[in-house]
Amino acid sequence: MNLPRGQQVILNQMDRALGAADPQLRSRYAAFTRRASGAPFPAAEVIATRPLRFLVLALVVLLAIGVLALGISSTNGGCAAPAWHGVCTSTATAPGAN
Repeated sequence: MNLPRGQQVILNQMDRALGAADPQLRSRYAAFTRRASGAPFPAAEVIATRPLRFLVLALVVLLAIGVLALGISSTNGGCAAPAWHGVCTSTATAPGAN
C-alpha cells in the first residue's frame, strides 16, 4: 500500500511507539498473520436503502401539508371567496334587502 509521505511517517512513528510500549506486540502480530494467512477475506457488506422509511416520511410530509392547507382554508370564516377588510364577499347582502 502506497501512502503519502506524511502519512507513512506518522504510521512509522506509531509503529515504533507501540513496539516500545509492548515488546511482544510484533511476535503476536506475526502469529496472527501466520494463522490468518489462508483465511479468505469476508465479502464486502452492502447496506440496502430502506424505501419504506422514505415512503413513511413522504406520507407524513403530505399529511402535514394537507392539515396546513385545511387550517388555512378554514380561517376564512366560511366565506367561499376571500374576505377583504373583514367582510365576507359571498354572503354580503345589499342594505335593506332581507
